[in-house]
Amino acid sequence: MTRRIVPLALLAVLGLLALGFAILALTMAPNSADLAVHNGTDETFSAHQFSIQLTDTQSNGQGATRSEVRVVDFSTPDRLVVYRASPKLHFLGSLHGGAVVTAIDQYAAITGGSSGWIRHGSHFDRTETLRAYVGRLNQRTAATGTVAETAVVRDGYLVADILTLHVNSATGPGGQTAAGGTAQEILHVLQINGAKAPAVTS
Repeated sequence: MTRRIVPLALLAVLGLLALGFAILALTMAPNSADLAVHNGTDETFSAHQFSIQLTDTQSNGQGATRSEVRVVDFSTPDRLVVYRASPKLHFLGSLHGGAVVTAIDQYAAITGGSSGWIRHGSHFDRTETLRAYVGRLNQRTAATGTVAETAVVRDGYLVADILTLHVNSATGPGGQTAAGGTAQEILHVLQINGAKAPAVTS
């Protein structure tokens, strides 16, 4: 009887350890919403060709608003062209080589990070700090605030990403106040691999 007690005890301990590792793996694994956004982003920005429209709207504390719309067109192997779309289409410049890879990585990084996504059908929402968002894009800011983000994934592709940035007012060392404001950045995918991208809404 004694000979069986030790092995059984060891088996019990090993069983508990295995259960513990399984639970740890589950808690560390990305949820299905995170995977959907990650995979959709990867499918869009690893395509042989894509066109996206970027709309940037900024409002300061005094109510003044400024808006700019740009169109970015990428085609393999390394051609990325940028146009200003408003008030009319105007060529701004082009990138080649390593600069193209850097630019695409920046677009893909928008939906990255560790803040979890919450799924609502084909729409995914999350909120994170302004510094987390800016840091992910390899930039710096002394400002504080929040970023509310909605990603739209249709047919396995990221087709839109809407960010609303709320920047808090701040008081400088000399007592001067920097007004806060709101900015909205919309990334809308127009074309993927030569075909019209899936609609944002069904």
